[in-house]
Amino acid sequence: MITDFETSRLRVRNWKDVLSNGMAPRWLEKGLAQLLTPKVLEHLPPSLQLSGGKSEIADWVALQAGEGETYLVQDRHSGALLGLLILAAFGESPAPIQLHIGYLLAEEAWGKGIATELVAGLVKGLPEGRNITVMGGVGHDNPGSAKVLERSGFTISDDHSSEDTQMFVLHKP
Repeated sequence: MITDFETSRLRVRNWKDVLSNGMAPRWLEKGLAQLLTPKVLEHLPPSLQLSGGKSEIADWVALQAGEGETYLVQDRHSGALLGLLILAAFGESPAPIQLHIGYLLAEEAWGKGIATELVAGLVKGLPEGRNITVMGGVGHDNPGSAKVLERSGFTISDDHSSEDTQMFVLHKP
């Protein structure tokens, strides 16, 4: 439903194109091992944490491969892995499309506008006329991610927010 896209600095592509039977190629496992640091994972839900075992990266890839759609966020020029974009559809088809957005970026990509560029690129690439709602949850202790969503047109939904998490919503008719 969401196609691969590019921005001025980023190439975003579905990782299913590089996975083989749910397994990551060695270059991707190596990139994920560098990406998935404790600081990067700090604000993410338990389902996105590493298992701590010997095969934790392979296990993490297998788990994510079965959950929604995961996109590689790469430097458009060097191909370096900068992060991941995760989109999970919820609700029954053919009802309006509802997507939950999540993203994580390598520590070295923080503070450079990469997250804002990523989310803005996603919003720009959403198909017209599909009645899509995109939701993203942000912990109160992560104001940077809240600003990223707001810059891309998301607004806070008090109805979906909780004591711990602000839910942001964007609707594209």
